[in-house]
Amino acid sequence: MRNFLFLLTFLISFSALSAKDKTIILTNTSIGDMPIEVGINISLYKIRNHFPFYRVTQEIREGNSPDYHLFEVATYEGEPLISFISYITEPNGYEKGIVKLDEVIVHSSRIQDQFGVTPNMPISNAIDKRKGLKFGAGHTDNYLGNDKIWYMFSVNQTHGEQVTKPKAIISNSKIEVISWPHPWRY
Repeated sequence: MRNFLFLLTFLISFSALSAKDKTIILTNTSIGDMPIEVGINISLYKIRNHFPFYRVTQEIREGNSPDYHLFEVATYEGEPLISFISYITEPNGYEKGIVKLDEVIVHSSRIQDQFGVTPNMPISNAIDKRKGLKFGAGHTDNYLGNDKIWYMFSVNQTHGEQVTKPKAIISNSKIEVISWPHPWRY
């Protein structure tokens, strides 16, 4: 009986570790096994159920955009992996526990998109793996992407519109984050 309990404990521990180390993939319609679409209901409870081996927190943040609910999935060591954002558009929105999904932001190279691109890769990897990427300028950064997956990067502390697509390609900057379903507005 003691050997059986030891074996059972070992198998449970091993399956938990292998599930945690499984690569999480961002696609146009999901992140890991969690379906995503603009406007679906999200909550701390729902996100925790999809990412049980990670720390999931919720807070309200301010930015250059309207205030927003930020749900963060992180390792227990504190490395941010994924952010789920819901913008607050009405006064009672601050008090809600269930909100509508607006954006997903991938922060870590532990997460990859459906094309095999991760944060911290040079933008040349994204260009090699995907065709027809659109280029643009954000508030303080630039982006490449199309459809619902976008790569955010900065070029030598040069602000958004001061960077052209050829200049960005030559710089081969590292991808800072991957955003869904459009370039991140922060």
